[in-house]
Order: sequence, then structure tokens, then C-alpha cells
Amino acid sequence: MAKCIVCGKALGLFSSKIKTKDDDYICMEDAQHYFGSDEQAAFHLSRALRTMTSEQILKEVKSYIDEEKKQQQEYEEKLNSYRIMDLPSVAQKVSAINLKKNEYAYYAYNHNIVWLEERSRTSRINYGGLTGRIHIAKGLNYRLGSIKTDIQHETYLKQIFNGLLLLTNKRIILLNNEGAKAYPFTRLLKAIPYTDGVVLCSESGKKVILEGFNDANPFNIVLDRLLTEDDVLPSK
Repeated sequence: MAKCIVCGKALGLFSSKIKTKDDDYICMEDAQHYFGSDEQAAFHLSRALRTMTSEQILKEVKSYIDEEKKQQQEYEEKLNSYRIMDLPSVAQKVSAINLKKNEYAYYAYNHNIVWLEERSRTSRINYGGLTGRIHIAKGLNYRLGSIKTDIQHETYLKQIFNGLLLLTNKRIILLNNEGAKAYPFTRLLKAIPYTDGVVLCSESGKKVILEGFNDANPFNIVLDRLLTEDDVLPSK
């Protein structure tokens, strides 16, 4: 039984695979992962890989893995720079907004961020079963039957604001051409980080969701540091 030259998986008669120029095989999963793209159909991918030897394919796969490791290492170094950077040295005032006394900006995200809040609504559904009508007098009728009322509660997310983000040691601020909206740390009980945003939980149980980041990890790292560290203000 043939095996995939990349992952070593056994390939049966009906396995999705591509035969290399020197009669080895690569499974379709690996072929699409290392050589494919969203725009490239499986037929064209197969035709391209059939012109390559197994040695050429393995060389390309190694190059891909090495580049992936390099990018991951660079990304980890980038995140680590946010973990260890000296916060007082990056603190600054911003001319576009009046910051409070002893309030400084530490991080800015110059792409549109959406502010969402949980909302709930209640709807009442009335249902009439088998009914009848009794004529009592002119213009007066009595309706017989049963009415069943069902109350439904629904939670949904409502967009409240959107704009560029500024993170200070006191607030999270969104700004656009129409104004600004801020979430003060005094309201914040817990921040739940995600790769594309954050959920801000208050003591009342209400949640605010900030989404729209291409990568929210740097923001979440700086936010956590501002919430947990004491010496963040610049020296006067």
C-alpha cells in the first residue's frame, strides 16, 4: 500500500491523492495545505504536482514549514515586546481628545472597531384555539374558545458605536467623526480576551463586546497590564 511522502499516511485505492513524477504519492490534504490556494482547483493542483518529483515536493514542504516557523517566532517576539515594554515610556497625551488628569494613552488601533452590547426583548404570541360566537344583542357578540399566550425572551447584540480605538490607563475609547464613546475601567469587572476582540464584563452583569481587530492580542496584552500593574504613569 502506498504512503504519503509528506505525512506517511497509508493511501488506499480510493484515497484522494496525487501521483508524483517519480511515481510516489502525496495525499490531497497535504497537497492543498502546502501547495494549494482558495482560487486553485484540485485539478490544476494535481496537474502541477505531477510534474514534480518527490524530492522537489519535500524540499518545497520543508521550505514552507521553515517559513511558517520563522513567522511564528517573529510573531511571538512581537507579542513579547508588548509584555515587557516599559509602559511609562510609551505613555503620552493625545491632541485629538481631552484626557483626564493622570490619564495617558498607551495603545492605538487605527482601524474601525465595533462596540456591541447585549440587549433583550420580550415578545408575546397570542393563539386562539377552536372558537365560536354567540349573538346576544344587536352589535354585541360573545366569543367562545381558548386563548393561549406564549411569552418569548430573546437576547441579541446591538451595535452602539464604532470608530478608531485608543487605550488609556483609565478608559477604552472609540472615536469617529461624530464623537467618542468610552468604557471606564471603574465599570470593568473582568475582560475576556479573544484573538479578534474582547468581552468587557461589568459588576451588573452587562457585557460590552469590542470586535473588528485583525489581531487583538497586542491590545489585550496591554489592557491586562494596565489593569494589573501599578507603575504605568510617566515620571514628571
